[in-house]
Amino acid sequence: MSIEHCVIIGGSSGIGLATAKRLLSPTMKVTITGRSEDKLNNAWKSLGGTVGKAAFDATKPDAVRHFFDGLGPFDHLVLAASGGKGLGPFATLDLADIGGGRRSLPSTPERRRSAVSVAPRTSPTRSPSWCPTVS
Repeated sequence: MSIEHCVIIGGSSGIGLATAKRLLSPTMKVTITGRSEDKLNNAWKSLGGTVGKAAFDATKPDAVRHFFDGLGPFDHLVLAASGGKGLGPFATLDLADIGGGRRSLPSTPERRRSAVSVAPRTSPTRSPSWCPTVS
């Protein structure tokens, strides 16, 4: 049995946490991240304490780089920390639209099979349901 690894940036609440709940299974390892250590710990507990977690501010390039440098291989990346921008194929996203200029997200396609960017907050131009685009 092959186990895949999904990293969810912004996984401590909202759509990121809902995605983690949906993906968590014996064949999917999940790692969630968030800014607030308290929210992250509550999310971790709600997931049964079985997921990886990391607290950092995804708008800080050095913090993001440090996280990914220590992470190891992963198969899927979900970006759920944006302010409503950042939908589309991962390879074509303008990272300035994702959380105020996060330019240090991994760009190594060999490390992941897919990436999904979601709009965690609704806006008048978007449906309130999550609308992933996988590349």
